[in-house]
Amino acid sequence: MLFLLGEDFSRKPFIDMLNRLEKLELLDKQEWMNLRTIRNDVAHEYSFNVDELVDSLNDIFAVKDKLISFYDTFYGYCVVKFKFTRDSEVLR
Repeated sequence: MLFLLGEDFSRKPFIDMLNRLEKLELLDKQEWMNLRTIRNDVAHEYSFNVDELVDSLNDIFAVKDKLISFYDTFYGYCVVKFKFTRDSEVLR
């Protein structure tokens, strides 16, 4: 999103990107960090314990509505801000 807006964050820490996106009212930084923690836990889960794997999948399922909400917010912003989004048959 920041790239599309013409902002250069190539040498900035991730937290600075989140702060900017929060300033644009596209996300809540703490909610995003919570989602990222869940993603990291699941991505680094090498357990062969079925209960731990099920718990990880349940964690993802529990936040699916938040992920969809973030998507909808970003998509809505793009539709307003960028003509290519409105013209795209793929992105509808």
